[in-house]
Amino acid sequence: MNDRQENKLSMYLAVKNVLDSNQKLWSSVPALVRAIQKLNDKLLTINILRAEQEASIKGVTMNKQDRKAVLIQTAMNVIGKARAYATDKKNQELAEAVKYPKTSLEQTRDTTLFHICQMIYDKSMPYINEMGEYGLTNTELNDLKAKTDAYGEIVQKPREVISKRKTTGETLNSVMSDIDKLFKEQIDNLVKTFEETNKDVVHTYKNARAIVDIGKRKAEETKPEE
Repeated sequence: MNDRQENKLSMYLAVKNVLDSNQKLWSSVPALVRAIQKLNDKLLTINILRAEQEASIKGVTMNKQDRKAVLIQTAMNVIGKARAYATDKKNQELAEAVKYPKTSLEQTRDTTLFHICQMIYDKSMPYINEMGEYGLTNTELNDLKAKTDAYGEIVQKPREVISKRKTTGETLNSVMSDIDKLFKEQIDNLVKTFEETNKDVVHTYKNARAIVDIGKRKAEETKPEE
């Protein structure tokens, strides 16, 4: 959720709290009972969408971090043995291709790391039969290839997640628009009918209806019309 949506949700929950605290007051008004039930249903939908949105990006981030650590560990094993071979055989091209310290790989951007590991595999493979003496096996090199490909797939995931989050964000806007309409057309008007008999409750309700920018701690929008 973006800041605007978070601020609106905070207002919705504040209003819900006021309504819940004064249920005896409005429970005898069927139209208001129905409107508040609609509000509760919409808030439940928001909670579901919000949970999906947060879980999707968190899961991808954690998965990517794990795979990155495993890939770097595997790459360093290949790098060490390939450099030993390249240095001994005076193979300058291979030596330069695998000249990466661990800290450099850890600080490298995701897509760049993918291409570096792919290059290490490509440059080492032609000499795999000769590198057995230096401890590098075909199985280890193929393992680097498999983990590089797997990492490449997860690197693309954030784009899919961003697209999904955008769609979820649009759905959230739609649900919030429905809630705003529900307040303006029904709940605000029905709550006003209690102003003469329960002035304090109505005043508290109106205060809760003000949207506050949580970051700046000031009113972002006006309260409902008097």
